[in-house]
Amino acid sequence: MLSEKQASDVLSKSLPDHKIEDVVRYKDIYLFRVAHPDPEERDFDPFLSVNVNTGEFKDFNIMLDGDMDKIAELFLKK
Repeated sequence: MLSEKQASDVLSKSLPDHKIEDVVRYKDIYLFRVAHPDPEERDFDPFLSVNVNTGEFKDFNIMLDGDMDKIAELFLKK
C-alpha cells in the first residue's frame, strides 16, 4: 500500500511540470488536484489519481469516475 508521499512521487515523476495543489484519499486512490503548466490548459480537468494498491497513475474525471459531492467535501475538509 502506497503512502501519500509515495503516490505524490509517482505523480511528480509522471508529470514533473505539473504542480500538486492538493491531495485527498478517496476510496482506493489518492486524488490529486494539480495546476497545468500550460496556460491554455489551466481550465481543463485538474484531477489525477494514483491507485493506493497498485501505484497506477491516470486521469480522473470527478463527474464520471466518482461521487462529485463526496469528493468536493473531502477537498473542503482539507
